[in-house]
Amino acid sequence: MPAELITSLKELAAIAPLASALIFAASLGVGVYQILKNRENQRRATAIALWDKYLDRTIQYPIFAFPKRFEQFFDFDRQEIDGSPEKFEQYEWFVAALIRTSNEILGSYDKRKQRYDMVKRNIEYHKRYIAFKTSIFFKDLGPEVENIVKKIEDEYKRKIEDEKRGRLRNLNLLNKPSKVA
Repeated sequence: MPAELITSLKELAAIAPLASALIFAASLGVGVYQILKNRENQRRATAIALWDKYLDRTIQYPIFAFPKRFEQFFDFDRQEIDGSPEKFEQYEWFVAALIRTSNEILGSYDKRKQRYDMVKRNIEYHKRYIAFKTSIFFKDLGPEVENIVKKIEDEYKRKIEDEKRGRLRNLNLLNKPSKVA
């Protein structure tokens, strides 16, 4: 063997451990990246599946999804919907599923404004119930959904207080003796 070839082989042998370590580190990096990407994709798929399931529930229970004529059907004092305590309990579970689904969507993968607005709009449909039962919602919520729920609750309570003040003002005006000149 020529001396130059032997020298080249010895040089390659000297850097082989370093090259192996670099290749190992690179493949480890690629492996970690793939695991993280797979986890993100799984979260996205789970969130999408949960939202699809929620949408199926909205079709199955439209009165729960978008409670029109809320005061006509919902009685919070007796905890009944259309005279049924069972329907009220179903509604509570429906809202709990919405909150959990919203938390999963915003907390796991999708923080776009469009998604945030969609979640907020769906939660706002239930503002009266949220104001009625707020304490159950703040356990284990992500900050995005917790802020939505808290904001909706505060806005609704402010609206109710404003309406009460307006009614009292009107009552005071009706009860004042009129000054006839």
